[in-house]
Amino acid sequence: MRNLRIVFAVFCAVLCQHGQYMLAQTKADFGISTINYSVSPGQFPPVVRLCCGTTWTDMNPSNGSYNWSSLDSGLARTAGHPGSVNLLTLLKVPSWANGGNPTYVPPSDIGTGDNFFKTFVTALMQHLCGINQKPANPIVGGCSNMRYIEMWNEFNSDGYWNGTDAQLAGMSNDASTIIHQYCGDCYVVAGSVSAGGDGFHANGQPGNYIPSLLDYLQAWGAISGRSLPDAVSIHAYPARTNVTPAPFPTTLVSHSSSLCSTTTPSVYCRAAIKDQVNIVNSTSVLKNSSISSWAANLPVLITEGGYGLNTNVCDGTDCTATHVNVKFLRAAYAAEWEMLLAPQSPSHVLWYAYNEPNWGTMYDGTTTNFTYTAFAQMSQWLQSMTITGQPIVSPVTGGNVWLVQGTINGAQAELIFFDGWLTSHVYATAYHTVQTLDGSTNPTNGSVTTTQQPMLLTDHQ
Repeated sequence: MRNLRIVFAVFCAVLCQHGQYMLAQTKADFGISTINYSVSPGQFPPVVRLCCGTTWTDMNPSNGSYNWSSLDSGLARTAGHPGSVNLLTLLKVPSWANGGNPTYVPPSDIGTGDNFFKTFVTALMQHLCGINQKPANPIVGGCSNMRYIEMWNEFNSDGYWNGTDAQLAGMSNDASTIIHQYCGDCYVVAGSVSAGGDGFHANGQPGNYIPSLLDYLQAWGAISGRSLPDAVSIHAYPARTNVTPAPFPTTLVSHSSSLCSTTTPSVYCRAAIKDQVNIVNSTSVLKNSSISSWAANLPVLITEGGYGLNTNVCDGTDCTATHVNVKFLRAAYAAEWEMLLAPQSPSHVLWYAYNEPNWGTMYDGTTTNFTYTAFAQMSQWLQSMTITGQPIVSPVTGGNVWLVQGTINGAQAELIFFDGWLTSHVYATAYHTVQTLDGSTNPTNGSVTTTQQPMLLTDHQ
């Protein structure tokens, strides 16, 4: 089994009200996305977010004309890794479809009958499924290993969508109807919204990911003859990109930025990563009485996340990637990010991005850096561990000790770290063995020195 594949529960599908398959709520499996098909993590991800030349603009460059070459390249790459499936995000409106405006402006014929977007989605599904007309019954196992089709990228920001939530909900419903007619094992994902800070909408819509997602889902649910989504998606980031250093996954508070100096949410720091999925699964969104009848149990996918800009994680004075503190903090962040997302039970989780030169980089072009090593080690631990509850927080001098408890092969185990900034805390323990992110294993002798880098404790006395 691949190191980056963490399966806490059997993946299954059940028949739902529109006659297609609905994705059941599962627990997290972690992977890493890439921005170049020729560069992949050593452990290939279980869910591949197709990255390159696959926007609506790329694949439909002019009315009636299609270019599937980049899409096909990504599909072929995934096909070479049995067990992995594809995720495609729909985004960017072609200029020919919106009167020559930027790609975040809605199509000019939005809401009409056989509109530009419906025509594109139909062509896309025919290409994926290798047919030239709607099948008599939705195809299962024959649509290019496509599993997830995400409706838009970060629609809570004008950088990707400046139309209304209701307009996007209408387009999403159109796409969902077509996708479910063609593909019986494709899951329509409602989203995505970026959760770290508030997006910006000039037209007065909410940029905060919580009301934005709820508003969009309410509009979708109100459509007559609706074809409802099978899941929702968020991007689990810590803050807006101008917050340096970014808050760690435990908190809203930056170590030294005045933009996020308190635990009160702001436009820069909206929700700590330790809470982001739980908020979506609460009455704030999916269990809101206005949509809970159909949305309460929708799985939550994290189709992007991480610490964002590489320079957002530094020691306050030096952000050089080779600085000892920077290397330490980035590895700590990646491991904490996984450790605190896992108990919230998202479905699939993707770090962004393995080889992006400025954003969440885990590959420097020649060698794998320690951020990736830490991510892979935490993934291995979580793969073997059955988590038995939410994180436990214990205040100590200089910070807090964080524990995620569970079992490994039926024996007690726990993940542990200390959130004090570049400091340590000696923690007494009844566990005999400690494993660290660099892969080493040592006896505890009754205590461990905890830091921001998580460790695994096993062999309970």
